[in-house]
Parts: sequence; C-alpha cells; structure tokens
Amino acid sequence: MKQILNEWRKFLNEDSSFFGKKFVEYKSLVENGGDPLWTAHKIGLKEVGRGSSRIVFELPDNRDFVLKIINKEEISLIPGEDPNEEGIVDRHGFTIQKKRNANMYEADIKIQIENPSLFPKSTEYAEDYSWILVERVEPITQKEFRDQLGLPGDIPFITIMGLVSLIIEAKQNIENKKHYSHEFVAESTETNDEDETVSMSDLETDIVNEPSGAQSTMALGDDEKGNNNIKKSTQTALKENIKSILRNPQAVRILLLMAKYNIPPNEFKAGNMGISKLNGGKMVFLDSSMWDDKE
Repeated sequence: MKQILNEWRKFLNEDSSFFGKKFVEYKSLVENGGDPLWTAHKIGLKEVGRGSSRIVFELPDNRDFVLKIINKEEISLIPGEDPNEEGIVDRHGFTIQKKRNANMYEADIKIQIENPSLFPKSTEYAEDYSWILVERVEPITQKEFRDQLGLPGDIPFITIMGLVSLIIEAKQNIENKKHYSHEFVAESTETNDEDETVSMSDLETDIVNEPSGAQSTMALGDDEKGNNNIKKSTQTALKENIKSILRNPQAVRILLLMAKYNIPPNEFKAGNMGISKLNGGKMVFLDSSMWDDKE
C-alpha cells in the first residue's frame, strides 16, 4: 500500500497541472526561491482558515484541494525576537520547525496507512514541509458535531472534553483496571484494518449500579441520600453520553488515535473536524496537533 501511494504521489508530482494552473504557478514560484506564505498572498490565493501553526488557502481552479502553509504571521513570545528564526518561539510557544512538523505528520504516508480514513488525503508537499496540498473537506457545525456523537445540542464543550478525557484515559490505562476511568468506560480495542470497522462491544460504557466503594443509600440520612442520588444521576448521565459517543465508529477511531499519540482532549471539537467526500462522508481530523520532532 505504501508503495502504491508513493507511486501515486510521484505521478502527481510529475504532472502538477492535475491540481490546476494556480497551483502550478504557486509551486513554481516557491521552488524558485519564493517565500511560501508571501507567494500565496502575491498570486491572490484566498485565505479560508487560520490556526496557530498553519494558514489554509483555497485554489480558485481546484475545489477539491487546499494549501496548508506554515503560519509566519505570528508575533514573538519575547518582544524583539523574530519567531520565524530557527529555535525562536511565537506567542503560542511554537518554533518554525514545529509548524513544519505539523505538515510533516499530516503528509506522512505511514500514519495515513496506520490510521485509514482519519485525516484528509494529502498529495503534494514541499521538501521542508513549509506547505502541503491536502483534500478539501466540508466544515462541520457545532450542531452537526453533537449530532454525530449523539449528544444533546446544548451540552457544553467543557463537558464533552471531560467525556473525551475519560475515554482516552481508559484506553491509556487499559492494563490498570483500578484506574478511575474504568468506572465509566470499559476496555477499548484497536481498529480492524481489514474492514476498517471498530468493535463496539469492548468500547461501550461499563454499566455499574454504583462506583466501587460507594455507600448504600439505605444507611444514609435524607440529606446524604439526596446528595448521593444527585451523584448517581450525574454518573448515569456521564455513562450514557459516553455510550453515545462510542456508538460512532469514526469517533472511536479518532479517540484511539488521540490516546496513542497523546493528543489533548480539547482538540476533539467541531472546529477541528470536517466531512470528507473521499472517505464517503466520514468525519476526519483536520489538525492532530502533533508538532514534536520524530524520533
């Protein structure tokens, strides 16, 4: 599979016109010494998205792919320093190399093969990963995001983060059955690479009447009973919401990926997801927040 993808990329690199004249113009200017970001502005590419590490531009004659260019328009963390010099951090704590790394991970064939259908498809990229060309995906609204997960429309983001944290921690502590996360989430299993399906049986919430060690309400006073009932109600709601999330196989794949690469729970959000046409309308991860140098 890796060889096939490499051959496909080689073919595309030999005929960049496949992606339109504007991309050919951009690539030629950059390969001849033009700054990747300044060149995009110079030839009139339209900015359609911006993050702390990269800026996204659309191509006027290609609606299927976008350019992700490292963000060199941030201010320095320390006044007077140039955040675009090697080793200098910007206000987000990113060096220019970490921004390149974000593109490198997204363009990595090995990661795409190991985690099929989780990222937008990447095609071309600069030798130094200052830019990459990737599949354009449809943005997802807050409502659509919650609908995908089977969650109430008014559930706050901080609550979703808590649910995601429990699922990730349960996976990362799968051998430690006494870890608190297992009160809410049972053991997780890896994605089946053959049919790209996920077994839900081992991922759904471990339903228990009460957390281990909890006191029985029979021996408590009225106030204590009331407080305990509130706690049980909250725990039940947490379990039901976790079950809803784990009913979405694509969400499970993304969460397993996050557990594997220690991606922060706050990256699991509507603004960081999109719908891929090439993956049959599945939700994909737009920015995995992997910046560290590969070992």
